[in-house]
Amino acid sequence: MVVDATTQRSSQPLDDAQNIFCPECNYNLHGTVGDRCPSCGWEIDTQELIDVATGRFHLHRVLTILASLTVGLLCLIPLGLMISQNRGHLNLHDAVAVLAVLVGVLGHFGAAVAAARSRNRWPMSNRFTGRVLVFVGTTAVLLSLFGAGRFLRPFDDPKLVRGVTVSNVVDFGLAALLYGLPGWSLLAITLTAFAWRRKRNVPEKVSPSQAESLNYRSPFYLEISQRYSRNQVTTGCSNERRPTTPAIEAAIQKSWTTSLSEAKSTNRLLFDGGLGRLVKATWTPQTLHLELAPTTFREFWGTNICNATLIIESDLPAFADPLGTSAIVTTADGRIILGRRGPRVAHYAGFVHCFGGLLEVSDKNANGLYDVFAAILRELNEETKLTAGALSNLIAIGLVRDRSILQPELLFEATTHLDHAGFSALFPKTVDAEHTDVVFVHDEPESIFHFLASTPMVTPTAQAALLLHGRQTWGESWYDQSCYLLYDEMPPKWPPIRASSSL
Repeated sequence: MVVDATTQRSSQPLDDAQNIFCPECNYNLHGTVGDRCPSCGWEIDTQELIDVATGRFHLHRVLTILASLTVGLLCLIPLGLMISQNRGHLNLHDAVAVLAVLVGVLGHFGAAVAAARSRNRWPMSNRFTGRVLVFVGTTAVLLSLFGAGRFLRPFDDPKLVRGVTVSNVVDFGLAALLYGLPGWSLLAITLTAFAWRRKRNVPEKVSPSQAESLNYRSPFYLEISQRYSRNQVTTGCSNERRPTTPAIEAAIQKSWTTSLSEAKSTNRLLFDGGLGRLVKATWTPQTLHLELAPTTFREFWGTNICNATLIIESDLPAFADPLGTSAIVTTADGRIILGRRGPRVAHYAGFVHCFGGLLEVSDKNANGLYDVFAAILRELNEETKLTAGALSNLIAIGLVRDRSILQPELLFEATTHLDHAGFSALFPKTVDAEHTDVVFVHDEPESIFHFLASTPMVTPTAQAALLLHGRQTWGESWYDQSCYLLYDEMPPKWPPIRASSSL
């Protein structure tokens, strides 16, 4: 199902020509299709957008401006009295008290300016400004505590005020409250006037293999990052079977039987079929050769998906390792197209993923060799209805492995002459489809980084595809910086694969 960000739930229409800003990150949502902000992943609440666009929150903004200015101006009066009465006699504590009030006053004026500039969005979403104002308010409060320190004389005797014993601690508290009032009021206004954090839909239960894509460790191994056109990629057929043991085969059968039963009870899709297994990849900057052998989905499920730990411990290369083909497609108006996997798929249900699939026996050409470019064109047509004629610049951009299941994935990128609205009209809208929703990300370095940083459910393959696309579009420095900020590490190389070029 494709959700239009400007879908109306109110009888009051939105002007189609106006800007519509995301309350979370200020991204301009005008023309966006999808149920999340392409920049930060905020789940779009159209009623909130309508309220903002129609000025429903205008009163909140005006009241914040008036409150900030009023408190700031009123605080100037005692500030002036403090300075005039103690002129020439200000000690250190008095000077700090004056500074505390002055900092709070300046902070209030800053809050008024920020509210005046936030014309189309409420609560205000420039969280950098909000953090600065919180810092100013906290500083004013701390300074007020020091400024009130002149009333805290631990060796002074309590005094009587109209028959009531008052200690210097009470004097200190009253002075600190008075001096810190501008700071406290600034904190109260700032914390209520800015949008700090919004709930996102995160699955309550995530399988161990899916959890890899939700932490800060790089979720994929990098084998190849290079651009190859169709005539630079060759394939070969091998009859080499994966090594195995009776224990591994028993584990495969048990996992398959159990999973079939669970899939039937939960109405998920799970069936066996012939696939192309990656035996070896060799490459130079100009050529890529893939050696492929037969395997099945049952073997893939029983090795890579369900029993990866067992096979690693066996010290045998017994993984089925079917080669996947996935593509990111860019529209004519600069949107990268991704899909959200439906609830019936066997793996990564609900995650944002590239369009693609596994290399099948039907992808062999007349010479009996697998054609990986024909395979990705078939997958794109099956999942998006895009035909080969609607696509151009189809290029292989890399080979990666999902770090949780170690399955190899050949990544592609392509462009389409359709804009994002035309693609949305073409996209099959069926609840039983492999992808039940489409997600658009602007093909810009900031948008891709913010999408990866803010969207919790993105498959390792999709993360790798976006990062490799950025690496080859905006350079190594963007890729390196993005990986360190996202994962605190660079995606590691896949150790068993060696290139025919120098290493």
